[in-house]
Amino acid sequence: MQNNVSTSALLGLFTDALVSVLRCSERFDARLHPGVTMVLSGEPFADLNCIVVDQGPRIREWFSESVRTCAQAGVPFLAILGPSVADALTSAATELGLRYAT
Repeated sequence: MQNNVSTSALLGLFTDALVSVLRCSERFDARLHPGVTMVLSGEPFADLNCIVVDQGPRIREWFSESVRTCAQAGVPFLAILGPSVADALTSAATELGLRYAT
């Protein structure tokens, strides 16, 4: 039997794992908003600093705030946009200076 897991569930599991692993960093910071999770280790590696966006209220506002927080921290980071919001946030990502968003 095949189990289908929704994209939202996978993104939620991914952010839970990030928080579990990266919370041991001395410069750990996490911001959780409905549909947007930002997790920073503070280390200079993009894959250790992430914004994960799924559907929810005020997505553009929370996404923009998270990008600004990451930029102020001065660390490289990844922005992972779920398929339900990718088209809606492409222009916001460009306006915020992101070169690539997935």
